Amino acid sequence: FVSVKMAAAQIKSFLIYNTTFGTREENEHEKLLYFYPDDMEMGKKMNLVGMSEALGNFTRAFSPQQSIEVLHTQKARRVFLNPEPDFYMSMSIFLPTRITKSDGKKATEYIDSAVLDKAVKEVLQQAYVMYKLLQGTMASTLKAQNREGLMQVMKAFYDQYIPTLDIANLNLIDSMIGESSVSSLLALSLQSPSSQSLQPDDVFIKA
Repeated sequence: FVSVKMAAAQIKSFLIYNTTFGTREENEHEKLLYFYPDDMEMGKKMNLVGMSEALGNFTRAFSPQQSIEVLHTQKARRVFLNPEPDFYMSMSIFLPTRITKSDGKKATEYIDSAVLDKAVKEVLQQAYVMYKLLQGTMASTLKAQNREGLMQVMKAFYDQYIPTLDIANLNLIDSMIGESSVSSLLALSLQSPSSQSLQPDDVFIKA
């Protein structure tokens, strides 16, 4: 008897940091402005910030005008964005899986081909665009409210915004209709009841 269970792609982590903060080892955690999900321990959060920084520095060493955009691993896909000077965003999603059970043995296959880079990159880009539309630029909020105020604004916005994203459906529609559908679906998602409170490892690197 063989059974097959599918699991869709889902958000693993989402982070925003600013490289002008936390320039010393003892206050390095101050770089981090927002992290989802919030229940991860700080050490692991900072490991992801450090990895994002290191990958960005590595790619810019070879191509100063470009930065890393996509990171492929066996189990996940991570995308990166530098939306404003000194501000960096990164989002990781778990790849969809196919779990097969046969004769008491279980095998898990991570389906890399089911996740389109352009779709996930657009999700991250739109996450910034919607923030800017409703809250203004990150730099302007920082100037007006300082670091702690900016963190509060980001948390209030993204804690509600991120759960509304449906990564699996975004990929499906993007593959059938085209890249523009991702932006359209993201815009429509903000009109859903769940988002009405939002008011006005082998590694492949792509840069």
